[in-house]
Amino acid sequence: MAELSDAFRIHEELSRILILLPSSLIHYSWEKILEYEINAHPNYYQDSILAYPLNNLMNEGQGVEKIISFLKSNSLVSARNQQKENSKRMIDRHNEIKNNFSSKDNGRYSVAQASVFAMVIQWIANFYIQNTLKIIEMILPD
Repeated sequence: MAELSDAFRIHEELSRILILLPSSLIHYSWEKILEYEINAHPNYYQDSILAYPLNNLMNEGQGVEKIISFLKSNSLVSARNQQKENSKRMIDRHNEIKNNFSSKDNGRYSVAQASVFAMVIQWIANFYIQNTLKIIEMILPD
């Protein structure tokens, strides 16, 4: 979402599409959904796990303008800047830990090393994604 703050030229068109197309999002984590399902057993969980945050803007006269305002907001621009900084650090962090996984004498990595290295990279990527999501959650209204 934060990347959209940089895409000034498409703000208006994107805002119109977001309002005109039906949309929904799952507003619970998979852990929360699982907890609801377990607690409802043997019945089914009856409440909706979906939220429709943009659909309400269709009925408002200023819906497009509200989305454009959000896309240009200081908080989203700030989140985007933080995201860019995090991505710069991710590359440095990747290079730092690469030395922990020394290659063979021929400079290549073994298949066994690849899976461990991939797990570490995925953890680092997830760390930065989770931090970015936390930033976005701080700026998005409930």
